[in-house]
Amino acid sequence: MVPFLQKFFPEILRKAASSEVNIYCVYDSQVLTLFTSSLYLAGLISSLAASRVTMQLGRRNTILLGGTIFFIGGSLNGGAENIPMLILGRILLGFGVGFTNQVSSHIHIFFTLQNS
Repeated sequence: MVPFLQKFFPEILRKAASSEVNIYCVYDSQVLTLFTSSLYLAGLISSLAASRVTMQLGRRNTILLGGTIFFIGGSLNGGAENIPMLILGRILLGFGVGFTNQVSSHIHIFFTLQNS
């Protein structure tokens, strides 16, 4: 994690190195909070929209779409050079998770009811 923090969040490492900082306040960074929360917010928004997409495209195509978006987000995060690229990658990861999560719950319920 240290190389990641050195490249993208050097101010957090500086805070951690200082002896007067409480361990609970080391990660007090709005950019780090945005980086972390962007995946969850995008997942929430996309899971709300995924039902309409599923009705139009079908479950299989929606899962493929979600997987493709997730793959693009992971690739973007893997090659990120700056904070905006990281945040955009996390947003795409969230969209992918939201789409596949919404559809996978329908498939799980379908197979549960079918096996009953």
